[in-house]
Amino acid sequence: VLRPRELSEAQRSHFRLVLRCRMPGDDAEDAPEASAETEEVEDWIVQTQTNLGALITKPRLLTERLRKPPFRFLFDIAVEVTRQTGFGLDELFGGELQAKPAPPNSREEKMAFLQKWLDITALRLESHAEPLSKISV
Repeated sequence: VLRPRELSEAQRSHFRLVLRCRMPGDDAEDAPEASAETEEVEDWIVQTQTNLGALITKPRLLTERLRKPPFRFLFDIAVEVTRQTGFGLDELFGGELQAKPAPPNSREEKMAFLQKWLDITALRLESHAEPLSKISV
């Protein structure tokens, strides 16, 4: 089990992504503004692509996906980070990560998975994560 001070910058960036993620169905007024002509990429996206991208190669950390990640994208990130670091193996996958783990199916299972991921991330970063209030699955 990794302790907060043992986390690499790539792992910390990954955990920051989890804490900042937007779910489908979030209010459009809270969504970042992007111009169709010149799209500015937020610093946190560049840092996530650089740091987390050094740790995992799939899923591809595309700007659009990072801004408003669908559940399957987040699940695939959790799987790959666990494969590379062992983070969340016990809490998220029951101590054993299958070659192709099946994502949760129901809305309740997805919310429980994400909340568990947020909880262990916040614990490892010694920060606080608000409970999930909105999710569209």
